[in-house]
Amino acid sequence: MIRSKKALTFALLSLSLSLLMWSNNSARATLSISSNTRAPSSPERVGPIAPATKSVGQGDARYAEYTFYQENGMWVRSWFQCDRAEGVDLMLADSKPNPQQYISFNKSQPAQMTFHTLALKGDEDCAMQRCWWTFTSKSPGAGKIYAVEESHYFEPEDGYWTRRYKIGTGTSEQSAESHAQPCRWFPRTRVAVITESQSLYVTETKTGRLVLRIYDHKRASNQPTIFLAGGESSLNIAGNIETFTFKNRSLTYFLNMGVGENAQADFFVMKRDTVIQRDNSLSYIYLKKS
Repeated sequence: MIRSKKALTFALLSLSLSLLMWSNNSARATLSISSNTRAPSSPERVGPIAPATKSVGQGDARYAEYTFYQENGMWVRSWFQCDRAEGVDLMLADSKPNPQQYISFNKSQPAQMTFHTLALKGDEDCAMQRCWWTFTSKSPGAGKIYAVEESHYFEPEDGYWTRRYKIGTGTSEQSAESHAQPCRWFPRTRVAVITESQSLYVTETKTGRLVLRIYDHKRASNQPTIFLAGGESSLNIAGNIETFTFKNRSLTYFLNMGVGENAQADFFVMKRDTVIQRDNSLSYIYLKKS
């Protein structure tokens, strides 16, 4: 199979790279045995049926990844969201492996969503902390092939806190894989929210400083419309809600993230004591740290 060949090639390259890194960092590796540094662990793989909570690293309870989408005013668990320059893809989690539900919309017309029904084709192909799935469209566009790649490499020191995805379409498995596009991703991601008008990302720097990036749907660009650093976060333990705040002169940007019964992605902007902007969130990823 195409993916099996890719997996073998990737495995050989990864092995060569690992040997090189081991050679260059042997002294550091020796010291890490007596420290609290953890070796990279293999995360629990999440397939087409995603639990509400994903343990990003096996045995590492410090990181828990939550993924939800909004359905009829309620937050429902999902597999993953894919934010691309021109459009958004939401791969949902159904009650059964087949069929898989999938929503897509163009950022220029976010209200015009297309609902797809996909059938899993064969088994997943996993190797070297990556998995591939192939789906066949049942409606609309019956027969169209979808290829999904998930990378669940986990290394907190290098900023790999959340999973990375690629999704492609074509008339065959080979063409779908060759047209696969990466979903927007950042190291040390804490929050990724897709609203009706924009995409928002909260990340951390290596020193723990919070950064906010906002991408307007009307601008198909890889450059953020708004970039703010030096944000703050506070945790309401009773309500299990974490609030991120960023200030830009007289404006304050708020992002309330919740899970469980308080699942939410509430984004709004205030000018002094008045709310001047509030967006309806469609889906979100939230990495909860403990």
